[in-house]
Amino acid sequence: MNRILTTEKVTWIDIKNPTDKDINIISANFPFHPFVLEELTREIRHPRIENYGNYLFFVIHYPYFDRKNQETKPKEIDFLITENKIITIHQSTILPVESLFINLQLYPEKQKEAIKEGTMGLLYIILEEILKSLTPKFNNIDKKLDQIEEEITRGEYKKTINRIFFIKKDILNLEKILSPQKKVFDILQEEGAKLLGKNSKPFLHEIFNDFLAQKSILDSFRQTIFALDNTNTSLLSIETNEIIKILTIVTLILLPLQYITNIFINQSTLMWILISLQILFITFILGYFKIKKWL
Repeated sequence: MNRILTTEKVTWIDIKNPTDKDINIISANFPFHPFVLEELTREIRHPRIENYGNYLFFVIHYPYFDRKNQETKPKEIDFLITENKIITIHQSTILPVESLFINLQLYPEKQKEAIKEGTMGLLYIILEEILKSLTPKFNNIDKKLDQIEEEITRGEYKKTINRIFFIKKDILNLEKILSPQKKVFDILQEEGAKLLGKNSKPFLHEIFNDFLAQKSILDSFRQTIFALDNTNTSLLSIETNEIIKILTIVTLILLPLQYITNIFINQSTLMWILISLQILFITFILGYFKIKKWL
């Protein structure tokens, strides 16, 4: 499926799940290298950017949360940029791109603002929307980190183990998706300016800075979750050692009682007193363990 937004300064062509027909149309209307056209129909796992003189080709990945598998995965989005056209190609829906395209179609005032600076202005808005879409994801992670910290403070170390595992997995997946894109946004500053002119440099520099800001937040999340994991592991180890110590003491107390019980096993009155003491002692220990949340 392809959609076209045509304005007086720039044309945006958005293609979802490109077919051979779509590629043939692009080939017939634009002087793109056959190698680039071939790349549009296959998966590119790593971000990249190439300057072909009269157009730019670059690939980035949008992180989305796969609810079925409960993990963050990448969605590829390819960009072809000429002096007055932007072509975006992706295999499935990219929510920030979808939302932006519809808004520009429906609201003339937003469209006018978006194309005010021509191709560079529209490219800036598209990339900014993609970067801004990370904010809700980061807010969710931040909230979960606070919850984990509260659980550790309450001494819920075992309950926290699984939560730490899943949030750590989510952060590492996000880092795996975003970190390789730093080079693309960095190179885009120079190569984009060569194609779109010196006036585009401030826009491209702002995009790069915004990417670095998001990456910095992600780095802080990674440091926080590893610190919380280490803290939780240490406290759980201390608690386990405490339990082992208590069990050792209980064993040392019960063994003599068991020995005395065996000696007086034929004296029924004394034996029942000893057994009652054992039962009371075991009940006390179990109650203590329950209060300490060791059971």
